[in-house]
Amino acid sequence: MAPKRTDTIFVKSLLKPTKDGGELLAIFDKDDRHPSGECFIAGPGVHEVFPSPQVSAAITAGKLAQVRLRDAKDDSEGVK
Repeated sequence: MAPKRTDTIFVKSLLKPTKDGGELLAIFDKDDRHPSGECFIAGPGVHEVFPSPQVSAAITAGKLAQVRLRDAKDDSEGVK
């Protein structure tokens, strides 16, 4: 089992779906510090990411919300 990362955070998109049901892109960020090397967040679900400058800017702009791990585990979409 891989060791638990302590330098990442959990986020979810705050953007609402479009009128036709499409999902808006909250962020796309390539950074080797993200668990998969990039983060692509659109639609529901909780995602584990590194708090890069782009992620921090999306949180400040109201596109993303940081959530606690406990809340992430309770999310019906699961952690991505």
